[in-house]
Amino acid sequence: MSPTNYHKLLLIFIHGFKGDDHTFKNFPERLQQELTITLQTVEAESIIYPQYETRGDLKKAVEMFCIWLDNIVEEKEKEIRGKGDVWVCLICHSMGGILGADAILKYKYQTEYPSPKIIGLLAFDTPYFGIDNNVFTKAALVRANKVKQTASGTYTFLSNIAGGFFASSQTNTKAVENGPIETVQVKKQPASSSSGWGKIMAASLVAGAAAVAYYNKDLISQGTEFLGSHLEFVSVLFNSDDELVERVKNLVQIKDVYLHCYYTEIPPGGQYRETRTFIHLPPSDLKSYFSALTSMSQDEIDAHISIFNQDQTNGLNSIVLKEITEVINNYEKNEQTVAS
Repeated sequence: MSPTNYHKLLLIFIHGFKGDDHTFKNFPERLQQELTITLQTVEAESIIYPQYETRGDLKKAVEMFCIWLDNIVEEKEKEIRGKGDVWVCLICHSMGGILGADAILKYKYQTEYPSPKIIGLLAFDTPYFGIDNNVFTKAALVRANKVKQTASGTYTFLSNIAGGFFASSQTNTKAVENGPIETVQVKKQPASSSSGWGKIMAASLVAGAAAVAYYNKDLISQGTEFLGSHLEFVSVLFNSDDELVERVKNLVQIKDVYLHCYYTEIPPGGQYRETRTFIHLPPSDLKSYFSALTSMSQDEIDAHISIFNQDQTNGLNSIVLKEITEVINNYEKNEQTVAS
């Protein structure tokens, strides 16, 4: 590598709801090693954003992340001593993709000091438009029912939330009792329909509640205060359809930032005749920024939390390598356009 063309690419990994430093498994190390071989003029370095609390106000989490990123970039700039630039590509899982998106938008509108050069955001199973309305399937309900056996009080709290939202949105529900668990059926609506979004958000809240119960099965006995703070963190998923769409549209309008979201897709099989996804799919005008990753998992929640497991998700390494190259090419192309 020429000392006069020394660029540093920081691959910043951000976990999602109830994630931790091990969410990405050994993917950051694998990616850095392969990029070291592939890239000629850029040195890649993987850095995992330390585990943070996925509870309370998301805006506070964004503020804390930006402070941390500013310090990291400043440190790396001192290391390369002006020989090149420090670039940042955010690689995010689940709600981490929303945190990353909001951080990029925050930097866009602040002018007090220079912002980090974030050149890309690669999101994995980030529910930018909410959780799919069919996630609350028999499989998810079985998980919730297991929690019910050991934490009936907290589960009742979640069930009451679910029941209230289903009642207000006039969707068809099946009560979760001690007997056989049925799949909740929610009538699908076009993504552009406000009434449809209301139903989707209602279903998403129930799915989110089930996920909260599942992720916190070891802590659930601590009660509703703990769960309530986490529901506050994910409440951004239940904003109006306009707000959810606006976030992504604002992102794609930033020419210097390459955006793509990969989502898990379980092929038809067994009792399921259609593909299943964890996220609610984007409206037609934003579909080009989203791509499916085939998952061999048993259900949507398992696919979501095991997306970085090589045995569960097909072709992850090669796809991300290609995308990182595209991120760099996109940024360099835009830089050349500005210079000319």
